[in-house]
Amino acid sequence: MKFCLNTSTIKPQPLLRKIELAGQAGYDGIELWVNDVYDFIGRCGEVRDVEKALADNGLIVPSMIAIRQWGDMDGWEYELVKDEARRRFALCARLGASYIVATPPLEKTETEHLPERYRDLLQIGREEGIKPTFEYISFFKSVHRLANAWEIVQNTDDPDSSIILDAFHNWNSNSTLDDLRAIPLEKISHSERGACIWTGSKGLYHRHAQHTHYQLAEAARAAKKGSIERFADRRSAVAPSQQFARAALQRHRSTRSMGRPAARINRPPAPHFAPYWPSSSPSARRAHVVSRICRTARCRRRSST
Repeated sequence: MKFCLNTSTIKPQPLLRKIELAGQAGYDGIELWVNDVYDFIGRCGEVRDVEKALADNGLIVPSMIAIRQWGDMDGWEYELVKDEARRRFALCARLGASYIVATPPLEKTETEHLPERYRDLLQIGREEGIKPTFEYISFFKSVHRLANAWEIVQNTDDPDSSIILDAFHNWNSNSTLDDLRAIPLEKISHSERGACIWTGSKGLYHRHAQHTHYQLAEAARAAKKGSIERFADRRSAVAPSQQFARAALQRHRSTRSMGRPAARINRPPAPHFAPYWPSSSPSARRAHVVSRICRTARCRRRSST
């Protein structure tokens, strides 16, 4: 069993500081964001610096986030997305990740093409030495329920296909325990949890919003001692976001006890769920792609010198 931290919980921190905090807090692993690594390289950092930081802090990288737009684009734009997938997969594999999260379309509602597209990603993953795992997002317009995601994974009909579980998105989409029981354990890459702990053969994710260093350490110690209450009783050390989450959970429980279904949270996606493209304009997307390629080429030239 491994304790791992999703770095979106401490997102304002610089990349190397995130790694340092996760190591000091006692986590076994860390789930990095590819865009954070890109930003670090864009500021003249080196991938070997990230590798060294992970080694110095004794952290594994079970999964990284994410590859997107693979279900949104068509034609030449889809070819560009596949090229980007190769770059991301190669980077994640170099950092030792077994999985990279494959995020479904944000706005596009059609899903019939997703099994074929997911097969393309799995093939690229085999070539680069990593497995894309299918994700569902409860406030996206495409795949927002666990049952829908599992159906797509089944239709993909690939031995390397898998799905990532998420407790919040299960609750927010009214997914059921029957939906969960329908998925074989070997098809679950890992599970993310908000304000709770799950143990399983694939690992453990302990996720809280906006941790301070102290809260991270306390959460890790309490989790390793098997005491959820030990951490929950430290009310004075809980961030405002956690207090808000507790209040929402109490409202959720009260509505359930009155026999009414809990209301889904319908809010716009967080900034880190924003799509790669800055605009729906084709010319703006082309300019964005060219600028990314040029920045990558500059960084490679610096590395070679």
